[in-house]
Amino acid sequence: MSARMLSATLNTLVADGLEERYSYNIVPPTVEYSLIAQRVSSALRALDTAR
Repeated sequence: MSARMLSATLNTLVADGLEERYSYNIVPPTVEYSLIAQRVSSALRALDTAR
């Protein structure tokens, strides 16, 4: 996966509310991502019932 594709995927997950992004104003700039367990669980259940 290219860096551009990874960035696009992470931005989509953040926009969909499935992931949180934390940005730290330090040198070098640091960004962390974490999944929102409750939202991911709800999304997976919705996909399972759609089958």
